[in-house]
Amino acid sequence: EKLFQVKTYDSEIFRTSKRSLKDEMIELEAKIAREEKIQEQYDEKIKDISLSKATMEPNRDQQDLIRSMENFLKFKKYERDCEECQQEISAIQKQFPNVKTFQDLKRRQRELEQEIEQIKETMNQIRGSAKHYAEGISNCRSELSKSDYHDIDKNYTMELVKLNAKKIAEQDLEKCYKALDRALVKFHTLKMEQINQCLKEYWQNTYQGDDIAYIEIKTDIDDSNNRRSHNYRLVMKCLDAVELDMRGRCSAGQKVLASLVVRLALAETFCHNCGILALDEPTANLDSKNIVGFTEALSRLVNERKAESDTFQLIVISHDKEFIESLAFKTGTSHYMRVERETSRYSRIVQHDWNNHQE
Repeated sequence: EKLFQVKTYDSEIFRTSKRSLKDEMIELEAKIAREEKIQEQYDEKIKDISLSKATMEPNRDQQDLIRSMENFLKFKKYERDCEECQQEISAIQKQFPNVKTFQDLKRRQRELEQEIEQIKETMNQIRGSAKHYAEGISNCRSELSKSDYHDIDKNYTMELVKLNAKKIAEQDLEKCYKALDRALVKFHTLKMEQINQCLKEYWQNTYQGDDIAYIEIKTDIDDSNNRRSHNYRLVMKCLDAVELDMRGRCSAGQKVLASLVVRLALAETFCHNCGILALDEPTANLDSKNIVGFTEALSRLVNERKAESDTFQLIVISHDKEFIESLAFKTGTSHYMRVERETSRYSRIVQHDWNNHQE
């Protein structure tokens, strides 16, 4: 570039040296005129630019107006923001009607934060439990993959069927037990009524005293130890409708008669199909009146049994000859057997005939 300038200067000097001084002056003047004209053009342009700038700058009132408009726009923006905040506040108040003040809201916020913490803690516990259960499931699956658990579903089904069958059987047995228990209670009640009815009839026909109207058996039920048991006691009904236990309140003869009457009532109730009735010394400790009454009751029972069955047998062991003869007469017995002792101290059984009183 410097070399170019040097060459330019060199060419100018060469041209200058060739031209005359007058030509050079004329050229310089023309050049100065052109430069002045260009300067004037630039001055006019600067003046126009200054005028344009002056016209473009707003006055003070315009600036205030612009500033007011900007403030108004900001106010409207803030107003819209306030409305949105008020709507959010109204929505929060609807969601939390008990919140009245900001402090209530903060308190509610703290409560919700505590609930969130509790929920997080619960979720952590659940995750831990789920992890523990997952490990257990994994262990169970690995255990089930062993050969010992092949066909486990089939075996489980069979055992479940057996278990349900046992449960059904237990339920059926429970129903049967309850039905049987009800039947036994009913049967016991009916039989006790029959026994007491027989006791009353036999006692009134046998006992010749006037202090006891009749006797009956009372039943006390004991349900302790999950087992039902019956406690029986013999009571006597006095003529004044007073009920007393016979134990310790009656004579030896009354005890014997009561035991005989009870045996006859039991035989009457439960021994309809029984062909043998055995009595050993039934008149012991009985007075003559009660012996007569007992003979009447026993003979009536024997006659009823004989009418029902031809194979009925009565075995009476007694030292009371009058009782035996009276009973044989009332029952139509043809003979009886008597045990006698010989002079050689041996015993023998002798048959006595009622019709001709011969052996």
